[in-house]
Amino acid sequence: MSRALRALDRLIEREIFRLRARYQLSLDEFRGLYVSDEQVDRLVQEHRSARSAHVAMDQAEADRVTQDFFQALERIVDVRWNRLCEVHALSPLEKALVFLAFAPELDLKYETLLAYLNNDITRKWPTVDLARRVLGSTSRDGDAVGASVASGARLTRLHIIDPIAAPSGSPSTLQAGFVLHRSAVRFLAGEDLHGADAEATAGRPAVAMVATHARLMSRPDAPVLLLAASGAEPSDEFAAALADTMGLPLRRFSLGGSGTHAERQREASALALEQRLVPCVILVDCPSTIADAERREEPGDGLLADFGAPLLIRIGAGEAWRSLLNGRRTLKLTLREPDFDEREALWAHACEAQGLTLADEEVAALADRYALSARQIANATRTACDMAWIEGLDSVSAALLHASARAESSATIGNLGRLVDSRHRWEDLIVHPDTLRRLKDVAAAIRCRHIVYGAWGFGARDATGIGIKVLFAGPSGTGKTMAAGIVARELGLDLYRIDLAAMVSKWIGETEKNLNRVFDAARAGNAMIFFDEADALFGKRSEVKDAHDRYANIEVSYLLQKLEAHDGAVVLATNLKRNIDDAFARRLNYVVEFPSPDATERERLWRAMIPPAAPLDPDIDLPFLARQFELTGGDIRNVVLEAAFLAARSAAPIGMRELVWSLSRQLTKEGKMASSSAFQGYLPLLREIAKGAGG
Repeated sequence: MSRALRALDRLIEREIFRLRARYQLSLDEFRGLYVSDEQVDRLVQEHRSARSAHVAMDQAEADRVTQDFFQALERIVDVRWNRLCEVHALSPLEKALVFLAFAPELDLKYETLLAYLNNDITRKWPTVDLARRVLGSTSRDGDAVGASVASGARLTRLHIIDPIAAPSGSPSTLQAGFVLHRSAVRFLAGEDLHGADAEATAGRPAVAMVATHARLMSRPDAPVLLLAASGAEPSDEFAAALADTMGLPLRRFSLGGSGTHAERQREASALALEQRLVPCVILVDCPSTIADAERREEPGDGLLADFGAPLLIRIGAGEAWRSLLNGRRTLKLTLREPDFDEREALWAHACEAQGLTLADEEVAALADRYALSARQIANATRTACDMAWIEGLDSVSAALLHASARAESSATIGNLGRLVDSRHRWEDLIVHPDTLRRLKDVAAAIRCRHIVYGAWGFGARDATGIGIKVLFAGPSGTGKTMAAGIVARELGLDLYRIDLAAMVSKWIGETEKNLNRVFDAARAGNAMIFFDEADALFGKRSEVKDAHDRYANIEVSYLLQKLEAHDGAVVLATNLKRNIDDAFARRLNYVVEFPSPDATERERLWRAMIPPAAPLDPDIDLPFLARQFELTGGDIRNVVLEAAFLAARSAAPIGMRELVWSLSRQLTKEGKMASSSAFQGYLPLLREIAKGAGG
């Protein structure tokens, strides 16, 4: 650019000669407050003419100086300068104005020279008047200069130059200045525009449809791609994979936050200019309420209009993005989480990237049990390697991968439910043999659903969704919660027991919001949902007699929709099967009956409830208790626990005395009256204890 700078010096020198010859620049050394003539002369002396400093050039020589400057601009071989000019199809005059604005970035002497010609040491940039005098040989040329830097001109509309207001007290637009946009300055100075903000995409596994859309977005007339997804993760990964496939950096632009519209407009303008200079993929996060002109009392039209292709917009439930594009053509792409086959490929890819060897069936198990995204799978694999290193292991086991996958997919249901920490296994569950077989069928169905719904094609035919919905029906204390925990443990899933008291709200619409939170969190965390006493929420719909009934039925209908859409495992537990709405019953894949235990099962329950370390009286008669009293497992647990406290207080082993007494208290608590004959030979003992307690 040195030749162009020398030509610019000649132009500035010509203007100095002209003004001095007309005595419009005095010889006062305080010219422009304190920029002296001698200082200016020294700055331009390298290209100084032999004539007197007070003799103006003739018109022919002045025109030749102007022509030399424009020709020098055309001969610039700098790649970035030519890129800026070609991308924006700048005219010769526009190139001259841009170069004039860029000169102070190349040499600080131009700040002094421009301030000198502006007759104001504080105005170290070109003004409209200065540009007209330096670049315009005739009044017609001067008008063209003014028009090129006006607010609606291409240079300002494309934000290549930024206007500077005229000094206060000066009404003339000729005093308005202009500078090169900072992004253009950084680009011409050789900086990497995307280095600080671009997102690294190398090594990210591609997602479905990326290659096709990469070809589409490479076209000059590509539409704006609207990304619709249930969360941010799918659109983030798609944008990263698209940028990686196209070989471009990924930049993000958010319309949220507390910034003003003017601030967002400046940020958008800068990024749009950078995208034109150095192509990149731009992902815009557009919340559903942004750019609502009535709400924000700010204009939103065209905020994103300057962005070129490829432009992606992550959209929410609303259509606020429409006011930001000035009617540009759009294409909506609905993204989904990876399906089983894609997850299986992602796990295999992630394990290979970490140098792990894993059996095909283990890869399939990971893909089936955890509905993770590509990023989460990559993170889980690296975390498993970290865990193996910490534990000093030579290899990463499947168990470590399962543990890291569960940690990556932790659910965030919050105060609507609690995590059930199940420590039991199948052998700990004492239920009817038919119930146990049915529970194992349920676990197998959850484990193999990707085969049936995916590979075998049943998912395309089943209108009730690809999730597994199960009803556990039976009296309280028969093991429904314990069974749900065992199934979840066997499958490596977290189990969340939903608090119906926190779920159901008296406020209209709040119950639906709570349900949405539960199902979204369960899906994000790959958790099994357990609704205990589900008839309180899933009960039969009532006849509509008032507004409350109508909204209650809306809640039930909404819950039906969420059940159908959910692709995980949901367990509903009820004490009264007949109270479950028929519409729910039709959507259930399995119904598991939990009958009250018989005498044999009750004896096993009595023995199972007493830990091996607990001291027992040799005369304890558990078969008698199991035979005489029809209790559920929950009741037996309560009796044994209270008997243990009684024995500990007396520093004695647990015997029939403590068991009979706590049993009678449990029956009274439940409002049950056991006949005297039921206690048989232990009735005197019971009366003795009762008499002692009363005394």
